[in-house]
Amino acid sequence: MLRWTNFLIAFFIGCSSLCKNHSFQNNQWNYADSLQFSFQIPQKQRYKIVLKAQLDENYPYRNLYVLLRTISQEQKLQSSLLNFVFVDSLGYWQIPQRFWGSSTYVFEQPIGFVQFSTPQKVQFRLIQFMRDDSLKGIKQIQLCLVPVE
Repeated sequence: MLRWTNFLIAFFIGCSSLCKNHSFQNNQWNYADSLQFSFQIPQKQRYKIVLKAQLDENYPYRNLYVLLRTISQEQKLQSSLLNFVFVDSLGYWQIPQRFWGSSTYVFEQPIGFVQFSTPQKVQFRLIQFMRDDSLKGIKQIQLCLVPVE
């Protein structure tokens, strides 16, 4: 089932996008476990950075703070603290269930743009920045670079 799910995600994002996934053991993300995503940039291109998170009913919060670090040949090191809010102003969840009757929720958020002027290897590191050392209810994180025309 996971292979089929990954195929659907790749299809909807687009064939030319660069995507990397990380699935969590026991559906929990420990503070000490930073996620590393390496991409080989094939050509001069501008990309939109998109983060996807799969959550289950055990996720205890209505948002997710992450620290994103980008390391590239051109931009050296950049850090950004990001807050992903999953509810509206009244507290209602704004992320749909993946499949009808499922307890998996999928959140997708563009988080910025990056421009590369030469082919190169770039690395992104995500660090969970919440109150808990062990954040329950996170099944998977996906980071994608979507070409912008």
